[in-house]
Amino acid sequence: MLPHTQSALSTIRLRRYGPASSAMLRLSCEPSGSRAVDSGVIPAHSLTFAASVARPIDAMDEVGGPWTHNHYPAGWAQAGNTPFKYYKSYTFSGGIRTPLIVKPPAGISSVPGVRDQFHHVIDLAPTLLDLAAVTPPRTYRGVPQMELHGVSLRYTFDSPQAPSTRDRQYFETAGQRGLWRAGWKVLTKHESGTPYDEDRWELYQVDTDRAETRDLAAEHPGLVKELVETWWADAERYHVLPLDDRGRDRAAATDPAARGRTYFRFLPGTRALNRVLGPDFAARSFRVTAHVGRAGAGVLLAHGRRAAGFSLYVQENRLWFDYNLAGRHTLIRSDRPVPPGESALAVELARDGEGADATLLIDSRPAGRAHLDRTLPGGFGCLSTQAGHNSPSPVSPRYDSPYRFTGTLHHVEIHLAPDQADTTGDEWLGALQRD
Repeated sequence: MLPHTQSALSTIRLRRYGPASSAMLRLSCEPSGSRAVDSGVIPAHSLTFAASVARPIDAMDEVGGPWTHNHYPAGWAQAGNTPFKYYKSYTFSGGIRTPLIVKPPAGISSVPGVRDQFHHVIDLAPTLLDLAAVTPPRTYRGVPQMELHGVSLRYTFDSPQAPSTRDRQYFETAGQRGLWRAGWKVLTKHESGTPYDEDRWELYQVDTDRAETRDLAAEHPGLVKELVETWWADAERYHVLPLDDRGRDRAAATDPAARGRTYFRFLPGTRALNRVLGPDFAARSFRVTAHVGRAGAGVLLAHGRRAAGFSLYVQENRLWFDYNLAGRHTLIRSDRPVPPGESALAVELARDGEGADATLLIDSRPAGRAHLDRTLPGGFGCLSTQAGHNSPSPVSPRYDSPYRFTGTLHHVEIHLAPDQADTTGDEWLGALQRD
């Protein structure tokens, strides 16, 4: 369904902005296999919260609506990947096999129909370069370039029965390993945190057993040994090593240099796409100060979207702060109106263990407080930070996106606490105020 929809939308766009025949090449590729989530509730899974059974049941009528981020449990993921085994992030076909729809450009000889040659996503770039008759440079400004991985699949356009030009392909994701070679495939089902040499390699003849139902490792130990050695050689050649199977901890990790930055200054309209390019609010105290020239309504600074995040905004002539912990909202409303002219509207969050105290400030004077039992942990790198608006979806249910600030917003300052386990949020904010 998804490749068909993508192909149809691309056709509509091409017809609107130019002749479809002038397109160089159209590719529609469905994402890899379905994702398995134990409970079918993504926030509980991703944030490592202890999700109760009662909460999803109480919210059953909201499933599928604009304020839910629900998912299907693992059983439905397996059903969706049928006839292939397992899920996204595994090297079984259920996690890596996906259809590709190709519409060659006008003037390129092609025969309609299904192709059975083995190819990989890394073959798309060589195909585009082949069609454009472009040879990538070996050096750029004197710097040697990485060799182009993959091969062109152009030959399949007019030769449906031609043998595959691919001889092998390695796979690796979070410690899960696999290798395809000439119709045979070896793979492991790795458990995070366990020694790699304890993994058992399985062997399948996927040319005749595409669903990987019959493990032939015991019948062909010599072939398994040979293919495993090939995997290690390719892993070395293509910079797969060292292996890293940390899972969510790996997703939560950041570049120490990026994490070390503790001050940001955003102009209205700024959008930092993630916590590597922008502020990393995970597991730390912070202060956000919006410098306003004229009062209005709308978002001053938001971090996130419907699923989770926080938002500092003005509504009904009051300053508001909404802390959205995967659908659990802590809301603070200022105890007095915001000034009509120049003002500094801020929120301070002082962490204390897993929780934190949040305080609204108007011109440096406290204007409202609330306690948070928990704060956003690591792993929220997909949430962007936005100044003067909140999109594509709102952090808070009290407004609709983009809820642009209607007054005059000069800029927003963000101060982040350094990574110091022995310093509490209150101590850091006190030092910041003295500075």
